[in-house]
Amino acid sequence: MGEHHYVTVGRVSAFSAMIVALYLARPFIGGFESGFQTVQEYTGFIAPGIVVVFLLGFFDKKMNAVGAFTALLGSLAVNVMLKFGMPDVPFIIRIWGVFMLSIVAAAVVSRMTTPPEEEQTVKLGDIAFATTMLFNTLAMLTVAILIGLYVILW
Repeated sequence: MGEHHYVTVGRVSAFSAMIVALYLARPFIGGFESGFQTVQEYTGFIAPGIVVVFLLGFFDKKMNAVGAFTALLGSLAVNVMLKFGMPDVPFIIRIWGVFMLSIVAAAVVSRMTTPPEEEQTVKLGDIAFATTMLFNTLAMLTVAILIGLYVILW
C-alpha cells in the first residue's frame, strides 16, 4: 500500500477520534465548570499513587514492587471511595489525604514483604545534586515573583 493510503487512514482516524471526543465531552465535563477542572479531577485519581511510587522508589531503598502496586491501586481505590462516599470533601484535601495514606501504605507494605535486590535500588551516590549560582539566583527570583503574585492577586 502506498503512502497516500496511510495518510488517508490517518486523516479519517483523526477525524473520527475528534467526533467521538466531541460526543463524549459533554458527559465527562458534566457538572464541572470547565474542561480544566475535569482534567484535574480525573488525573487526581491516579496522580497521588504515581508521585508516591516515584518518590519512594527514588528515596526509599526498601521500596519494592508490591509497595508500588499498593500505592498505585490503593490510591485509585481510596480516591474513588472518597469521591463518592464523601462528596463534600474538597478536591485538594481529598488528593492530599490520599497521597499521605499512599505513602504510609506503600512504605508499610514494602517493609512487610521481600525487599528489592541490591541492583534494583537507585544509587544516589553517582548523581551530582549541586547547582550553579545563576540557577540558585534565578530560582529565588522565580519564587519571589510567585509570592508577589499570590500576595497581589489573592
